[in-house]
Amino acid sequence: IDFINANTAEILAACFVIFTVISEVLILLGRNVFKLIILGGTFALAFAFAGNDLVNFVGVPLAALDGYNAWTASGTPADSFMMTSLAGKAATPTIFLVLSGLIMVLTLWFSRSARKVIQTSINLSSSAGGTREQFGATMPGRLITRMGLSTARFCDRLIPAAAKDFLAQRYKPVPRVKGEVPPAFDYVRASVNLVVAAILISSATSLKLPLSTTYVTFMVAMGSSFADGAWDRESAVYRISGVITVISGWFLTPRPAPSSSPAARCSASSSASG
Repeated sequence: IDFINANTAEILAACFVIFTVISEVLILLGRNVFKLIILGGTFALAFAFAGNDLVNFVGVPLAALDGYNAWTASGTPADSFMMTSLAGKAATPTIFLVLSGLIMVLTLWFSRSARKVIQTSINLSSSAGGTREQFGATMPGRLITRMGLSTARFCDRLIPAAAKDFLAQRYKPVPRVKGEVPPAFDYVRASVNLVVAAILISSATSLKLPLSTTYVTFMVAMGSSFADGAWDRESAVYRISGVITVISGWFLTPRPAPSSSPAARCSASSSASG
């Protein structure tokens, strides 16, 4: 870890050069380089989620367990014992991390709520517009869509025709095989979603910034779908209304009020530092 911290710039530069060469060789051999990027991005996003969510998942119970062990070892009455033992860096036993990771994996595999969250993100970012959108149209969604269309028309008058033709070629969809179910997004957008979300979550976690991994991934998917032109004139109002609904639900989710007890404050501070 000390070596990585001392040579971060050199390691990143070396990885950039090495993977650029590998990608170019695969392209020359006719291989789909995006499959490698998606595989690596999936692992990176999984590690980024684990580095943030796993600590939040086990932080509070382990802080309580450490506090209880420190109190029983001291022999001091509970009303006069100070939780100074939790002020330092916590040493989490590996077995607790393994068990917590298994619980998270099983929850993602069997939980209907987890599948519903993932399906909502896919529906709102999908390039294939369905006959029935998941969310209905709302007034804020209509206003934002109207403003976006007005801005698009204004920019369309300013951009030269040659530039518009060049951009149109970049957005040309991949031909679909007849009878094939179209995917929610292509290889390029899948690569962007995985890599950008993993970078944002990992960077914020290393800086000890509070964030929701689910909503970071969700907003990355929404931003890339908007930039990719996945929202057409018909589906935009429903997609934007859905995004507003999800974000509003995030901000309106009730948070527990901070407790005044010393033990609760210590447990909360330990969890926040994690």
